[in-house]
Amino acid sequence: ISPEQAVLLACALADQRQALAVLGQTLPAVGDWEGLRKAALHHGVAGLLYKRAVESASTAIPAEQLEALRALTTANERRSLRMSVQLLGLLELLYREGIEAFSVKGPVMAEALYGDVGLRHSVDLDIAIRPRDLTAACNVLRAAGFQQITGVGIEIDRLLASECEVAFKNPERELVLDLHWRLGPRFAHASLPVADLMAGARKATFLGRDVLTLSREDLFAVMCVHGAH
Repeated sequence: ISPEQAVLLACALADQRQALAVLGQTLPAVGDWEGLRKAALHHGVAGLLYKRAVESASTAIPAEQLEALRALTTANERRSLRMSVQLLGLLELLYREGIEAFSVKGPVMAEALYGDVGLRHSVDLDIAIRPRDLTAACNVLRAAGFQQITGVGIEIDRLLASECEVAFKNPERELVLDLHWRLGPRFAHASLPVADLMAGARKATFLGRDVLTLSREDLFAVMCVHGAH
């Protein structure tokens, strides 16, 4: 593989010492820094690349490239924190209506796996609910200023039978949210019903608040299904 690919793989290693050892060998061999930065953005690991680059204290990284990564990381940290606050607010609204829900991927997973919500780039928010709560959850989101953008006009029973999620957007918050009752395409053999996953859900602390989240085992399965489709 190319030095640029080796750097990105090293950044994804959970073992910091191993990651830094690999980076010590691969960073000096990088020839396409612009391509490396674009690849890190494409794979959503620009924050990890910057973090590992700083930790490595490598002199092989051009100053302008390190500054560009710092700016990207700072912008993503701010965006992730805004999304995290909005996520907590939406979960609280659902809880008040007696709707159990948990976040899929997004900031909660970033903090659980990386210890920092800013180290993972999230395009939107994903919240999982039981099928029986879909109507009530949709009403909660509409009351919060969200507009339904998929499955509009389809009866709930038909929607539950034919789809796995429904999407909403809030133009004022610049936020898109997917409401799931299955994780993965409905027609896929590996599609996972949220009602089943709820049985293994556990409480976790996220930004100082208690939230419901997937067990590590279920998260692993969910991410395999997500990556496959």
